[in-house]
This record gives sequence, structure tokens and C-alpha cells, in this order.
Amino acid sequence: MIECKGGKMKKLISIGAVVLVLALLLTLAPACGKEKEEVTPTPGVTPTPGVTPTPTPEVKTLKLGTIWPLSGPTAGWGVPMELAVKWAADRINEGGGLQVGGDTYMIKVITCDDKLTPGETAKCAALLAFDEKVKYVVGPLLTHPAALPIFHPEKIFMGTVIMTGGEMSPEYPYFVTCWPSIQSYCGEILNAAIEIYPDIKSIATFQAQIAGIEERLDFLEGWAEAHGIEEVGPQIYEYGTIDFYPILTRVLAKKPDALHLVTCAPGHARLIIKQARELGYSGHIVISATLAEVIGELPAEMMEGVIACQPDWGPLFPEGTRELYRDFNERYPEYHGYLDYSMPLSFATVQLFAAAIEEAGTTDVDAVRAVLDDPDFRFTFFGFEGAGMGGVEVHGHPSQADAFNCVSVVENGEVVTKKVMRLHTP
Repeated sequence: MIECKGGKMKKLISIGAVVLVLALLLTLAPACGKEKEEVTPTPGVTPTPGVTPTPTPEVKTLKLGTIWPLSGPTAGWGVPMELAVKWAADRINEGGGLQVGGDTYMIKVITCDDKLTPGETAKCAALLAFDEKVKYVVGPLLTHPAALPIFHPEKIFMGTVIMTGGEMSPEYPYFVTCWPSIQSYCGEILNAAIEIYPDIKSIATFQAQIAGIEERLDFLEGWAEAHGIEEVGPQIYEYGTIDFYPILTRVLAKKPDALHLVTCAPGHARLIIKQARELGYSGHIVISATLAEVIGELPAEMMEGVIACQPDWGPLFPEGTRELYRDFNERYPEYHGYLDYSMPLSFATVQLFAAAIEEAGTTDVDAVRAVLDDPDFRFTFFGFEGAGMGGVEVHGHPSQADAFNCVSVVENGEVVTKKVMRLHTP
């Protein structure tokens, strides 16, 4: 029989407790260490023992702003261009998003309707800059001077689709464009027109009263003089005009060989062609714009022989471009055949931003600007491979993407592309 005094018993219990705790810790330590190293295995991938797997990239959101006229007489421009931006963003998102450093970015498009008025453009710019905190914007059309005072101090990239050129300078490093210069754009179309129809010796120009009109008219005057073409006075009309009969009556009395509709909105071009034909004009019509919204709205005899920058997306275009055309028609059957020249410029602006952001490895605008400044930077322009940034000689810094142009003629009710050109601003 063992007899223990109280003090000895307490001492033995304390020692026993310590030994028990130590034993438990020694037993659990290996299991705890093993549990700390284990990770949930990726399906189809066997983890390597002792190797910490690479963290799964975080999925973030890149807000992409757009400013378009979605209502009013120029909605025929804005609605398709908004669709082109969303189309480009959807393709990027479906392909896994933008791979930026160690993160993945999915693009979210935020659109604002400016009705092609400077006041509304400024409101849209403020909304995108201060409410949405957007750093990349596609658009606006023509009214970009109203957005510059807001975007420039906030370091917001503005990828204008139609540009006048005056603000393209190192002073505004975040102002870029995928639209070709007025010289290469209108010039190539007019050159093709007088090549196809050498009987054109006089031209009457129609131009809406919009931003950049002076630059256009100066160029057209110089072009006509250089080619020995008589310019039958520029016909300037207000943007809301729907009755062109008075202007046309005066112009047609001078018997011009061709009417030149300078970047006329689709609605205006349709009215001018229709009313000119109704007044008996059978001469040539050249449109420095697209035909997608015009050709299906007028009788074939009114459109016959019209020259415009409207692609037929046929064999003259590279396969990458035609693949995009097929994809567009599959996605948007209700717009089948509508893909005009301006939509690829809007689409390509998204491509430009995406390529530069991935190359920079960050969404920081200064890092992206540095990528655009690199003469070796290349990106795919709507299926045309190897495009870079031009504009150094003309604008003082790389601000104008390489683009393409085409010249088509309406023959027997069908658009037939005669020439496709790659355009570069030096």
C-alpha cells in the first residue's frame, strides 16, 4: 500500500500534466506541418511535394468607357461603333481576358450618349472620369475637343475614332487615334474616283458644319488644284438639315461631274443622293464615308456607280480580317452585311489599348504610353498584322495607328471593292 502525502501528490500530478502536453505536441507536430503544406489540387495537375504552387491570378475589372451619338441624326454612326467596342471586348473576355502581370482583367464597357454635341460630350467625359474612374475611352466622334479639358488633367486615354488632327501633339500624350488622316482617307478615295472615272473634271463638295471642317476644306481645295479639278464651291449645311433640294438646285445648275459627300453621316448621304437623283442628276457621286446604312435604303438605280469606302470583305482583304467579318455575322445575324469601314476603327482602338496594356504588364497609363512610344511596338489592326504607331513627323509623337482604307463601287446593286490600301501616318 502506497501512501502519498498531499504535497508529493500535487507535484506528481503537475509533472504528469507537463509530460502529457509535451507528448501530445510531439504527436501532433508532424501532422500540423503536413497540413500547412497541403493545397487543394488543381484538376488534372498533381502537386509536387514540398513545392508551393503558383497563386491563381486574381480576376479584376478594366472599365472601358465609350462616348457615342446614340440618338439624333448621327446615331447611324454611333450605334454601330458602340456595337464594335462591345464586340471587341467580348472577344477578349471570351479568350480569357487581358493577362496583365500576374492578374487577369475582364473588360466592362460603359457607354454614354453625347448626341454629337459638345455640351453632352463634356457631361459624358465628366461621368466617365469622376464617377466611373475610367482610364481608357473609345470615342468620341468629332467632339473630342470638349472632352480633352477633362480627360487630359486626369490622365485618361482617349482613342478618338474620327479626328481633326489639331490636338494631336505631345501636349496631349493620352490622345490617340486609329482613324487615318484626312489626307490619306479622303485623298485615296478621290484619287481612285478620278482613276475609275477619268471624265470627272469638276466636283461639288458637301460638308456638314462640324468640328474640323476647315482642315477638310483646305485639303480638298489643295487636292482639286493639284489634280486640275474644278471645285464648284463647298456646300456647307447645318447638321440637322433634311431638305437639300434648295442647295442641290443651285449646285446642279453648275453641272458638276461629281458630287463629293465629305464624311457625311449616313442619314445625310442618303437624303442627298435621293434628292439629287430626284432632281435628275445622273453624274458621279463619291462618298468619303460608308454605305452600309445607305445602300439598302435607296433603289438600286439611285446607287449605281456610287464610290465609297465600304468594304465587301472579299479576297482583297487578309484572311484575319475576313475571319472577323464571319464572326461578326455569326454573332449579330440581325446586322448581317452591316459591317462598314468605321466599325473596324472602333474595334481596333480596343485592340490597341489591350495590346499596349498587356505589353506594359500594368494598366498604369504612363507605362502604357511608354509602350506606344516604342518604335518596335506592334498590334493587330482588325486582322491586318504588324501595325504600329505613326504620327511622329506629323504630330510630334506616336499618336496615330496604322490603318487601312478601301475604295468600292456599287455595281448592279452590290458593293465591289476595287482597292485596299494600308495607311501609315509618318
